Amino acid sequence: MAWIDCARIGATTIHLIYQHFLDQISAKRKEYASSLQPACSAQDLADLQTRARKELNVEIPRSYTQFLRQLDGLNWNGLFIYASKTVPIVGYKDRFIDGFIDANLDFRGGGWKNELILFGDSNLDLYVYDPSKKKYSARDRVSLDEAESYASFEQMLTEAFRKHL
Repeated sequence: MAWIDCARIGATTIHLIYQHFLDQISAKRKEYASSLQPACSAQDLADLQTRARKELNVEIPRSYTQFLRQLDGLNWNGLFIYASKTVPIVGYKDRFIDGFIDANLDFRGGGWKNELILFGDSNLDLYVYDPSKKKYSARDRVSLDEAESYASFEQMLTEAFRKHL
């Protein structure tokens, strides 16, 4: 079932499909004696929300906090979903997943880019939310052209996971 079909069914179904992809990623990691990132602590989540308001002037979407409660970031097959703060990748001392605030501050260079909120990236795409258009999208990493748009964070993640499995 494609994610677009799930959008018509409701957010609960999307979440189940999203979880299915995380379960597949987890199983593949176990093949290599690795695991997913641990869940974000309540304190780190509160700190993230405070910093996002103060430093980025944005509210963290509930759907992103739900993801962080499961995994504090994700590094899988060229896909990175940002963590609550820069954290080591499980099993490594010298590899990291960017933190949400740092990634957004690094991306912003003035002008219209300051309006976008980044949640992750891959070899080809940036996964963003545009508050002015009220939509999530995958944008070309170089040109920043919109490649695909999504009605929700869950749909965006579902498609990102599907592409990287």
